[in-house]
Amino acid sequence: MHSYNGLDQEQRSIFLDIAHFFRRFEQNQATRILDGFYGRPVIFDISTLIDKCLITTSRNMLEIHDLLQEMAFSIVRAESKFPGKRSRLCHLTDVVHVLEEKRLKLKSLDIFLFSALTY
Repeated sequence: MHSYNGLDQEQRSIFLDIAHFFRRFEQNQATRILDGFYGRPVIFDISTLIDKCLITTSRNMLEIHDLLQEMAFSIVRAESKFPGKRSRLCHLTDVVHVLEEKRLKLKSLDIFLFSALTY
C-alpha cells in the first residue's frame, strides 16, 4: 500500500485501470488504449508502476500479483457502498446489478414520458 500511496492521482487511476481491465494484456496494446483514454502518453506512468513493483511485465504482457489486484478491487469498492457510484466494476454481480438498475430507471423514464405525452 505504501507504493500506491506514493503515486500521484493519475498514476493511481492508471494502476486501477490495469488491475481491473488490462491484466495479461500485451503492454503496447494496453498503453495505446490508455494513451487514448488519458489524452497523453502513459508509458512513464507504467514505468513508475513497474519501478514501484505494483505491476510487472512478462513476455511483453502486463501482470499484477493477485494480492495487489485484490487491493485495487478493495480501493474501488471503498469508493461507495453502491456499485453504480464506483469508478470501475470488478465483479460480475456488480455489473449485473448496475445494468438492471439502469434498465429499471430507463423503464421508469419511458413510463413517465409516455404518460406525459398522453395528456
